[in-house]
Amino acid sequence: MAENHPCVICGDEQAEKLDDSTLASIHQRCPLCGEFWWGSSTPPIQQENRQETQVKLSAWIREQNRLSEIPEIDGYQIKRIATMPFPSPLERADRLLIHLVYHQGSLDAVIICRNRKFRAISYSKNLGELDYLVKCLVDQGFLFVDQDFLSEDLIGCKITPQGYKRYEELNAREAGFL
Repeated sequence: MAENHPCVICGDEQAEKLDDSTLASIHQRCPLCGEFWWGSSTPPIQQENRQETQVKLSAWIREQNRLSEIPEIDGYQIKRIATMPFPSPLERADRLLIHLVYHQGSLDAVIICRNRKFRAISYSKNLGELDYLVKCLVDQGFLFVDQDFLSEDLIGCKITPQGYKRYEELNAREAGFL
């Protein structure tokens, strides 16, 4: 049975250490970062630029999870990911849209956008940045805010037909790179 164990990347107390963890590596599932392996010889994240590195690692892990991969994090991965530039705001909004569609239950489902996994995949350092990216998607006509699911702590959205069209364009572009 999994036990709560603070995430080695972001420190989230609700993260789980999974049963198949070994002496050589920890298998964790974090509400923010996603699911990953952390090698026992992996050095801790450097204090310099720590927040940016955590944000980039969380986003990268979430993307790997979307592709059905459970990455193993080592010192090389940390250095490589830490030196990657942040995507532009529009790229971040596109990534958010892809994941909203991916996690949507049905075509008419309301998606709660203020979610830790959506914060991670959009490279958002805080909820304010995530809210800004949601607003970008709304302003572009890709999302519609459902007023029944709108409060200080909650933003519920539905994907519009234009949002699905954009999703298809992004998928076609992504498939061209594979």
